[in-house]
Amino acid sequence: MFPIFVDLKNRPCLVVGGGSVALRKIRSLLREGAKVTVVSPDVLPEIQEFASRGEIQWYQRLFLPDDVEGMALVFCATNHRSVNRSVAVAARQRQVLVNVADDPDNCDFYLGSVARRGRVTLAVSTSGLSPALARHLRRALESAFPPHVDTVAEALGKLRPEVRRRFADPGARAAFWRQAVDRLMSQVNGDLTLPQAEQILREMLNAATVPEEKP
Repeated sequence: MFPIFVDLKNRPCLVVGGGSVALRKIRSLLREGAKVTVVSPDVLPEIQEFASRGEIQWYQRLFLPDDVEGMALVFCATNHRSVNRSVAVAARQRQVLVNVADDPDNCDFYLGSVARRGRVTLAVSTSGLSPALARHLRRALESAFPPHVDTVAEALGKLRPEVRRRFADPGARAAFWRQAVDRLMSQVNGDLTLPQAEQILREMLNAATVPEEKP
């Protein structure tokens, strides 16, 4: 498995199915800003509400192979194995990545167990073998998350352009980032604010020695 984090904002995604599993997929996709299309003869009331508010597009019918055309990702969550297989085949024929709930053999990608701290995301996957184990591991790792790691991430992100301008050498730049991360993570506590984190980083940057470029 090739682990990536995908920006789905304004990208079309298909969900086939209208039950509780499909609802979870829809909620996750909407949270990430995806444009969601649902195909299912029947759906839960919550999914109907999404459609009535215009947050998703719902086709109240059976799945058709052409439904996957133009989709960034396809999710299938029905109780019918024949439908699940049909969705997987249609997606793969069109080179669209597909995930079929509880059917690893018909998945091109798997959804990990996710923990979030602001824009810091921790995801654990067992390649579809055991979601329960993935959740267990995620909880164990989540407990080690410092409470304000998202503040650290935001401060580091804001300083990136300055660090790039200051250090032309990639090795020197990487060394600075290692020191910066170690320094901030050692000071993370409930009182750390973004301005404080930025001040620490700027002090480090001002005190840093820039290696001379080789002639």
